[in-house]
Amino acid sequence: MFVCNRDCFNCTYTDCVCDEPSDDLALDRQLDLEAKINITPAARACKKYRKTEKGKQAVYRWNHSDKHKEIMRNYNKSEKGKERSKRFEQTEARKAYRREWQRKKRLKLKEEKEWAKQNIWKMEQII
Repeated sequence: MFVCNRDCFNCTYTDCVCDEPSDDLALDRQLDLEAKINITPAARACKKYRKTEKGKQAVYRWNHSDKHKEIMRNYNKSEKGKERSKRFEQTEARKAYRREWQRKKRLKLKEEKEWAKQNIWKMEQII
């Protein structure tokens, strides 16, 4: 096993055991900058377009179109979609949200029952 010069992106060893991040912040910054620069001109133009009002409207229309809904429905039925959904459902934030929603739902139903009981009692008094 070999340890390189901590330049993991340009490492020549296939079995390098360097697990810690690079200590050279200048190198890290340079690599991050190169990653940002390597965006294709088409991707840069697309990103710029999507920030405009016209682009936002186009994205909104696509997200609410029947074709997109059909694609998402098919994806959610696939194995990848089911796996993603399962991961989402098992997060703590989702569980907390679900508990809070169920608590509010129970309170709302309880209030509706009490309101119905009061109205029935009033109706019985009138008759």
